[in-house]
Amino acid sequence: MRTLVGNGLMVIEQRLTALDEAGLRLVFGIGAAAVLATFPIWGALVLGWGGLIRYAPRAIGGSQELDQLRAACQAARAAATEAGTALDEACERIAELERDLAAARTAVRPAQTPNPLYHRIGLHEGSPTFLIEAARRAFRARLHPDRHPPRHRAEAHRRFVQAEQTFDRIYSERGIRG
Repeated sequence: MRTLVGNGLMVIEQRLTALDEAGLRLVFGIGAAAVLATFPIWGALVLGWGGLIRYAPRAIGGSQELDQLRAACQAARAAATEAGTALDEACERIAELERDLAAARTAVRPAQTPNPLYHRIGLHEGSPTFLIEAARRAFRARLHPDRHPPRHRAEAHRRFVQAEQTFDRIYSERGIRG
């Protein structure tokens, strides 16, 4: 008898998993009415207790799962609110930086006529000292007469001397020791 009831409950369980909540209530109501009408009282009690023993833990577990989902949803809402606040602050900071950038661009206007001394070596008059020193090293490495074949050494020497004189004038203007 237990096997028959257990098998019957498994078949019913498989059929009920495909139904939605409204359909499940309808089937359960019809099934309960049929059980009570056709079975003697002891059969109805056995089926009722079997269902209670089988499905009560699921109902309790479903309730706990629902509580966990609600807590997770609440935590997600709080995180979304916090992220929204952080995003608003970041957008305000970006707008502030863009205003600062626009002000800096208007404050730093390029000279109408570039200084020819700096223009010869491809730098701007406002270039930092370390950049001028690096440019001098690069010019020395590229223009040194020993790096050119003998037939071009005279021209390379002339350009090398011209670049060195330009850098010497810039160094003396800026007070750089070199």
